[in-house]
Amino acid sequence: MIRRPRAANRSTPHRGAGALAALAIGVGVLVPALQPGAGAAPVADATSATAAASAWLAATAPTGVLTTGGAADWGLTADGVFAHAAGGRGPSAGETATDQLETHLLDYASAPGGTARGAGPIAKLLVVAVVQGRDVTDFGGWNLRSELLALMNTTAGDANLGRFQSKGVGDTTNGFSQALAVIGLSRTGTVPAEAVSFLLAQQCPSGGFRLFYAGPGCTADAAADVDATAMAVQALAAAKASGATGTETPTANGVDWLEVLQGVDGSFTASGPNGVPNTNTTALASQALRAAGRIAAADHASSWIRGLQLDCDLPALASDIGAVAYGPTAYDDTVGGGVIDDLYADQFVRATAEAALGLGAPSFATLSGTTASEGPGGFDCDVPTTSTTSTTSTTSTTSTTSSTSSTVPGSTTTSTTS
Repeated sequence: MIRRPRAANRSTPHRGAGALAALAIGVGVLVPALQPGAGAAPVADATSATAAASAWLAATAPTGVLTTGGAADWGLTADGVFAHAAGGRGPSAGETATDQLETHLLDYASAPGGTARGAGPIAKLLVVAVVQGRDVTDFGGWNLRSELLALMNTTAGDANLGRFQSKGVGDTTNGFSQALAVIGLSRTGTVPAEAVSFLLAQQCPSGGFRLFYAGPGCTADAAADVDATAMAVQALAAAKASGATGTETPTANGVDWLEVLQGVDGSFTASGPNGVPNTNTTALASQALRAAGRIAAADHASSWIRGLQLDCDLPALASDIGAVAYGPTAYDDTVGGGVIDDLYADQFVRATAEAALGLGAPSFATLSGTTASEGPGGFDCDVPTTSTTSTTSTTSTTSTTSSTSSTVPGSTTTSTTS
């Protein structure tokens, strides 16, 4: 069984000038195109590991609704759908969660009265619908594609031309919402050229993409973000598959930038002053690297994630087999204590939902949850039937809509939650 290496240095390189200066990319150099879904398995038991993560989530939230602080978290529930699709439970647990999202469409994508529109949630729901094979023209009574297109800025000459922006609520759209919108539209038809152009404008000189939008485009490498870059290159793959042009060199430059930022242990670090190596950021990077054919780097990232997953070697945690820790601190504390305690409960749920995609899943450009391939529980040990996790703690997260705070050590992460 693969165990987490006890390396002396678990750190990953920071976005210092020295590291970025090492990345020299010629704009005119011919580069291989990103191949959505390309790549081999990252670790020997990758399929079982992904299925085990999905199984744990399904056991933890049998209704399909994932929670934060005891309250329904619809963006996280959507992440759960993606995890179930990757783990072969799309037709079962994935459908249960998708039904909940459809039922609570207004709670997630609108506001009291139903007139407001959240661009990030609608974009994410569009991807959920296409991954699950739902009718995107009638999801909870909404035509998700039309709703999303109506939120794209079409004002000629405007610095935000092509950007998807919320209406009737505070606009917190960013790199995640733009990438998800491009993915959803690309997989359900064509994506407007303006939307792709706006996304491309967010690429910083070194190749990374920025997360937060201010001004017409990225001009400073300090704004580049690992999570946003991983999502952007997956979005560009989807756009290329739907007919967009001019995406190959920016995609390769983005993937090159990711490889420079990878730690010697395979991990990736979240942005910000409190960023630490974590399974969520590493999972997104692994997806992007695998889709780009950078298999060695993707495998290295996936193996680091796998080393932080609870498995059959931990009988004291038998009911939580398959869960993935956010980072080494949460893993060590949990293994040492023999239980996922209240301090880490929510963090484990979020980490598992997002990290599952980094164990060998295809990119968001091709992910599908319409085919079942689930085993008893993923690993060759007892299926998790109950969970020792609690739903009373909160996790610090930077998402496309909100942040909640906690004292969980090293829990700051950028999430695909919208």
